[in-house]
Amino acid sequence: MACFGRRMGCGRYQRRRLSARESKRTAKQAAGTTEFASPFLDARASAIVAREVAPHPELIERTAMSSATLVLFLHIVAACIWIGGQVTVAVVLPALRGHPDLIRTIGRRFQVLAWSAYGVLIVTGAGNALFMGLGWGDLTGTTEGRLLLEKLGLVLLSGAAAAVHVFVQAPRSRARLSHRAFSAWSAVLGSVSLLAALGAALYGVVIARGG
Repeated sequence: MACFGRRMGCGRYQRRRLSARESKRTAKQAAGTTEFASPFLDARASAIVAREVAPHPELIERTAMSSATLVLFLHIVAACIWIGGQVTVAVVLPALRGHPDLIRTIGRRFQVLAWSAYGVLIVTGAGNALFMGLGWGDLTGTTEGRLLLEKLGLVLLSGAAAAVHVFVQAPRSRARLSHRAFSAWSAVLGSVSLLAALGAALYGVVIARGG
């Protein structure tokens, strides 16, 4: 019985040693596998991160096209307000000659909208030129640049004629000139502003179609 007990004890002891050895071997294998796999996994993870973080040419191009389209859209809307507003005022105000207060109210509200649109025209026009890749040197050295320069001259002429009419001629004319003289000057300056704006719009179409 004592021998049998010693045998049983020896067997348990051997099994415990074998189990400990197997645990150590398994831990070493796991560590070796981890050490072997880590560089591969790190490289793979780095590649995935680099691929996701790196800028995509298609995305950049799509974003640039979206920005250019938005700037062009705002430019067209501002031109419609500037030109269409002048046409509307030229048609509506003469029919309201018997209502001076109403004319002044319409005029003040239109000026706020019109000059805001004119400012948008200038800013988006510069933005369109940048998206077209035109610099200051191209304004005289390329066909598109010269067309853009001529268009800019018409835009400035339209704004200058409108500004003279609104801020210079109109206040002085009401005090010094007769109604007929005031109407004549208003017609001249309004016509210059409108025709210059229409000419600038025509230049815009020509530039958009490639000259």
